[in-house]
Amino acid sequence: MSRDTAALTTHLRERLGPNLRLVFDYQGADVTFSYIRDDLPRDLVRERCELMADLYQNEYRELVERGDDHVELNSLTASLHLFDIGLILNLRDPQNPEGGVAFTFDYETGSRLIGFVAECSEVLYGDPHHTVPDDPLSKLLE
Repeated sequence: MSRDTAALTTHLRERLGPNLRLVFDYQGADVTFSYIRDDLPRDLVRERCELMADLYQNEYRELVERGDDHVELNSLTASLHLFDIGLILNLRDPQNPEGGVAFTFDYETGSRLIGFVAECSEVLYGDPHHTVPDDPLSKLLE
């Protein structure tokens, strides 16, 4: 099964419109961009994506190494991370744990999920803004 990052990028651009921030493909230490929104700083984006690719690979490696015959978690197919400037969804390559495709999008796209996370955060920590930035997104990019 081969990845069709171009088809996914086209789908995301149509589905998410301006809320799509970037799409990147990773294979080991190599990161390739399929889409970067014009207002994002290229150097910072590259550094963050390289860190995220490392995180995804370590995340999978930890699940496999710590798993055993009774607890097998090597079927991880996706992971979602919520940061101060948006959400990142990682779709792991089912045939190669060193690779996958991830994309980021603005809060508007994941508003129902973010609302649920904020609700749970408020119950747990008493802070309804635990997961929502206080500053506009444009200020966080500076």
